[in-house]
Amino acid sequence: MRKTTLNSLPTSQNKQELRQRLLAERDARAEAARRALDAALCERLTALPCLQTCSALLLYFPVGSEIDLLPLAAFAFAHGIPVGFPVCLAEPNELIFRQATPQTRFVCGKFGIPVPPEGAPQLVPDEQTVCLLPALGYDRDLNRLGYGGGYYDRFLQTFLGLAVGVCREDALCPTVFPEPHDLPIDLLVTEKSTLRGKIRAGASLHAKNEI
Repeated sequence: MRKTTLNSLPTSQNKQELRQRLLAERDARAEAARRALDAALCERLTALPCLQTCSALLLYFPVGSEIDLLPLAAFAFAHGIPVGFPVCLAEPNELIFRQATPQTRFVCGKFGIPVPPEGAPQLVPDEQTVCLLPALGYDRDLNRLGYGGGYYDRFLQTFLGLAVGVCREDALCPTVFPEPHDLPIDLLVTEKSTLRGKIRAGASLHAKNEI
């Protein structure tokens, strides 16, 4: 009988099994330990020149055991940097960002993720925008393993700013089984290290100079 290994499985099945494993490991970590790692990660991010000079910062609202980057919103507000949070649209199945302020009251959006209300202005990214991407894991080639919806994959195809991935160090994998449509991000930050990529073909000259 042929022995089945992870690498012998179809790519989609490899990805799904890896997602399940990384999520289980992430959920198993004690909350206090997660908070300590996330605080260290936020400290590394605020030291990046690109976060201090960006025209806008695209964050995400953490759900469950996701990395909590909300302290960066306060950093951005203090520096006069507009902050946007993602909103998944059912039609045309794309990702947009709505601007938030310290007074914004978030509402429940698609997948139960808190989002700024419909009345909040849309934040349209430009070449100097920094987007911090949630993920389950990354590899050292800066390929991202998301949740399978493809929203950020589609967003990155036209995003001209700097795509910065974040993950805890133990979510760095030998491979995340990238497929042809998957786009590596530009920069990856963990609580211990910063990895620089080759820069996406669609990224602007400004984004390339920020690496």
